[in-house]
Order: sequence, then structure tokens, then C-alpha cells
Amino acid sequence: MAATDSAIDIAVGPYEIYGDELLGVKASYEATVMIRHPMTEQLAHFEAVAPELERRLPGSVEPAEAHRRFAVGVYDVAFAAGMTNMGGKAIAATLPNDEKIRSEVGARLLLFRNVISAKFEPILKPLGARVLRSDQLALVREDAFLYHTLLHEMAHALSTCFVKRDRDGTATSINEALGERYATIEECRADLLSMVFLGLLAHHGYFPADIKAAAAVTFVVNSMRSLRFGAGDDYSRGAAIVLSYFIREGSLRADREGNLCVDPEKMERDVQKLAAVFQEITTNGDYKAAGEVMENFGSIPPEIERLRTRLTDLPVDLEFIFDGSAAPG
Repeated sequence: MAATDSAIDIAVGPYEIYGDELLGVKASYEATVMIRHPMTEQLAHFEAVAPELERRLPGSVEPAEAHRRFAVGVYDVAFAAGMTNMGGKAIAATLPNDEKIRSEVGARLLLFRNVISAKFEPILKPLGARVLRSDQLALVREDAFLYHTLLHEMAHALSTCFVKRDRDGTATSINEALGERYATIEECRADLLSMVFLGLLAHHGYFPADIKAAAAVTFVVNSMRSLRFGAGDDYSRGAAIVLSYFIREGSLRADREGNLCVDPEKMERDVQKLAAVFQEITTNGDYKAAGEVMENFGSIPPEIERLRTRLTDLPVDLEFIFDGSAAPG
């Protein structure tokens, strides 16, 4: 899957290969036609601050590869086919997936602006109205959702791809080291680092100061959205972990009516602590520690489980209808 800087970009690529018996034969494909959004130029400065964010990765970790590069592109999705138009619809992507190429050449971050907007208004915003205490509803903001998404993808790009596990110094990819636990750990790590990065950027004036509280509340609501994807989904499992941790630590609680209330300042500290745990797990390729975190925090807290009954009539995700619109479905 690839994209260019032309006005209309076309991305086509293999989605998955199944088994040795299909070696070299693509089992399915995805295709996306994208129109470059003017916001691409507005976000170009994030490429310049990436080295500073990389130096601030939390936790006791090995140094990341030097001179890692990436480019940010914002697009409107005009058409999608194949696996791109099945199941949950992506709001962003970091490419390429190959760790060796990403380490040597860099990564490209793609934000799908119209899909982000389409998920915010009919899904995220009304979901917040069902689960939050009324005085925090105004903190559910689309700009916080967008910037969290951007920094989530930056977190994917700003990470060491390999861990040295053998005595001879042979490098093993983090994906290989963590096995079937990798996707859940990596998505959870990126979510948490996104909040860390957002706080740093707000502190240095890249964002308005009030974005931090809005990001904390919007993050909780977005985690509730991800939780609805089901127990087999990596985003859903990651959401259960962070919500469980916040409930246990007290930065997220339910009031007498069962509505959620976020303590943004305490949540900022909790995010820092948990992000450091995940960063260390991935950098060290610690399969055992990954399993322990998933076991300790992977269950949905009762405070959250009770709220899910309020959401049954809300759409879980989008259905793409290519007559010029995207409708909730």
C-alpha cells in the first residue's frame, strides 16, 4: 500500500497472505482513493518536532534508531474497495508495515479527515452524552480526537522496531518477540504515548492549554467506542486495559448515576506511568510482561460494563456509501 503527494492519491495493496500453500498468492486486496486535504500543510510542523518527542519516550528503554523519518499526509477518502470497505473503517494508517523498511527509510502517516469527522458526529459525540457526567460533555471535541489520532500514528512510527535477543546480537522484530500479544500491546502503547506527546506539545505551545482536559475526556469516550468492537478486536482489548487501569487508579470514576467523570490532571500522571510500562515491554520484547498486563487489566470493569447497555441503539461504526457521503451503520 502506498501513497504519493499528488492531488488525488491511489493506494492499492495486499491485505493478507494465508499459509505456505498460498506463498506468493494474495488472498485479498484493499484499495483506497484519497484526495489530499489542505490540512497536510498545516500539520507539516509535526515532522520537525518528531525528534524531540522521540527523545521523550517514557520508560527505561534502549535508544531508538537514529534519524528516523516520516511524513504526515491528511486526506479525504473518496472511494474504498476490497478489505478497506469491510468491517471497521480506519481513520488513519502508518505505512509501510515492514519493520526493516520503516527503520531504514522511514514511515508515512495518513490521516483520513472525512472519516474522522464522520465517526465523531454520529458516534463519538452522542456516545459521550450517554456515558459522561453532564459538566464534562463540552470536553468531547473533534480537534482532540483528530490530534490524538495523529499522535497515535506518530507513536507507531517513533518506536524501535527490533529487539536484540540473541548472544550474537541478532535482532528480532518486536512483532515476532511479542507474538499474538503484539497487536493489543502496540495499539495500547500508541494510544497512551499519543496522550504523552499531546501533553508535551501543549506545554511547548503547539496546542492551546485547554486541549489537555479535552483530550483526556475524549480519549475515555473514544476508548468506550473501541470497546464496542468486541472481545476479539485488538483496539477493544487495548481499550479495556486503559479503562481498567484508570478506574483502578482513580483518574476515572462513576458517579451515583453511573456516569463517568474524568480527573484530567490525575489521568495525565496515570497515562505517563502506564505508557512507561508499555514502552518498556515493547522495547525489550517482553512476552511474559505483556501477558501479565493483559491478564491484570484486560477485564472490563463493572462500572464500564453497566454503561454498555446505554449504547445499544448507537452505531458501532460506519458503512461507506459512495454517492458522496459516508453514513453511520
